[in-house]
Amino acid sequence: MNKGLGWIKKRLAESFGEGRLVVLILMVVIAIGVMLMPAARRDTDTGVQFDTQYAYEKCRILEADDYDIDEDPYVEGIYIGRQNLQLEILTGEFSGEIIELENTVNRKYNYYAREGRSMVVQVASREGELLNVQIFSYSRDTMIYVLLASFILVLLVIGRRKGFFALLSLMFVMILICYFMIPMVLKGYSPILIALIIAGLTTVFNIILVSGSNKKSWAAILGIVSGLVVATLVGMLFGKLMDLSGINMEHAEEMMRLAGEGRLQVKEILFAGIIIASLGAIMDVGMSIASSVFEVHTVSPKMNVYALYKSGMNVGRDVMGTMTNTLILAYAGSSLSTLMLFYMYQFTYYRLINIDLLGMEILQGIAGSIGLILTIPITAWIAASLAKKAKKS
Repeated sequence: MNKGLGWIKKRLAESFGEGRLVVLILMVVIAIGVMLMPAARRDTDTGVQFDTQYAYEKCRILEADDYDIDEDPYVEGIYIGRQNLQLEILTGEFSGEIIELENTVNRKYNYYAREGRSMVVQVASREGELLNVQIFSYSRDTMIYVLLASFILVLLVIGRRKGFFALLSLMFVMILICYFMIPMVLKGYSPILIALIIAGLTTVFNIILVSGSNKKSWAAILGIVSGLVVATLVGMLFGKLMDLSGINMEHAEEMMRLAGEGRLQVKEILFAGIIIASLGAIMDVGMSIASSVFEVHTVSPKMNVYALYKSGMNVGRDVMGTMTNTLILAYAGSSLSTLMLFYMYQFTYYRLINIDLLGMEILQGIAGSIGLILTIPITAWIAASLAKKAKKS
C-alpha cells in the first residue's frame, strides 16, 4: 500500500511539480477546514418565532390571461398591468399544487408571465396549510448554470492546465469569502485583517499554481502583497481624513439592524472591499512585471539590477494605464445608474463632490489604483534583485 501511495505521489509530483502539489494539498485542506468550521454554519435561529412561513419555489405557468396588459409607453420592451395566471408549483412542500392568482406587473416588479415559462413564487403557509402564492421572480438558475459551464469550458479549452489551476484558485477564493470571511466578520472579527489573510493566501496559492514555486513567483507575491497593503493604508488614511465611516454604504443600516448586539465592524467593511476588489488587478500587474524582468534577465544575463529594474518599469508603465482604467471603470460602471440620477437631478458640483456615496466610490477606485501603481516599482525591484541572486547562486 505504501508503494502504491508513493507511486501516486511521484506521478502527481511529475505532473504538477512539487511546489504545485503542496499548494494543491494545502488548498484542499484549508477549503475543507473552513467549510467545516462551526462559524461557517448559517445560524437561522434568531429567537423570533413567526406563525407564517415563507418559501420560494419553482413553478411552471400553465395559462396566462393578459386581460389588462399594455406596453409601457416610456420604456421599450416591457409590459405593465395585470394578468390572471394558472400555475403549477414544481418544488417544495406543495409540489404539484395548481394555483390561480392575479399577477400585477409594474416597473418596479416587472415579472411578466408567459405560458410554459418557469418562474419563482413566494409561498406563504401556516402549520402546513397553504395561505398565499405570488410571483417573486423569473427562474434564472438553469441559465446561470449554463453560463458557468460555458465559462469553465472556455477556460479549460483555452487555458488547458493553467486554466484548470486558475479555476481551482477561483473556487478556493470563493470558498474563503463565503465560508470564512463573511462568518468571521459577522462574529465581530476585523474585516481588514480577514481580507488581508484571504488576499495573501489567494496570492500565494494562485501564483505558485500558475508559475510554480520559484524566485519569479515569490517576487510577484511580495510585490502584490506590498501593493495590497499600500492600497489598504491609503484607503484607511483618506477614509479617516474624508470622514467616510462606511455606515452609509448600501445595506449598511440593514446589516447593523440584523447584527443586533453583535460586534459587526461596519466601518472596516469599506476598506476590506478595497482589498478584495483590487486583488485581481494587482495580481495581474505583479505577475506581469515579475515575468518580464526574469525574461529580460534570461535573454541578457549580464544586465545589472538597475538595468533590469528599468526594463521592468518600462513594461510597467505600459501596463499601468490600462489597469488603472480597469479599476476606475469597474467602480464607475457599478455606479452608473446612480451617477445618471445625480445628473438628472442636476446636482451642483459642490453638492455632488461631497456626497457620501460618490466619496466612497472615489476612495475605493483611487486607493486601489495607487496600490496597483506602486506594485510596479516594488515588484520590479524585488524581481531584479532576486534574478541577479539566482544567477549568482
